[in-house]
Amino acid sequence: METKHLSAKTTAIEKVKEQFETWREVRENRTKIPEKLWQAAVKLSSDYSLNEISQTLHINYSVLKERIHKKIFQSFRIAGNTGSIFGKFRTRVRQN
Repeated sequence: METKHLSAKTTAIEKVKEQFETWREVRENRTKIPEKLWQAAVKLSSDYSLNEISQTLHINYSVLKERIHKKIFQSFRIAGNTGSIFGKFRTRVRQN
């Protein structure tokens, strides 16, 4: 049963890797990675480490990390939390 989970996981990153390879074959030199591919790479972060994703897909680790952080922040805002994550903590510290 564990083998099926691992093979599905491998399939996900391999599928995205194939998408990147296909894009690289037809792109013009030095063009930016399309947003669709970045979204696919970010989605992998729920199952893979940033290092594993960046090395497998041959993309910039720091840019991937920044995009994942933006996604987390957007999810946080969508959930209705528009203030600072630490805003309440800071307020309490100042009052004590």
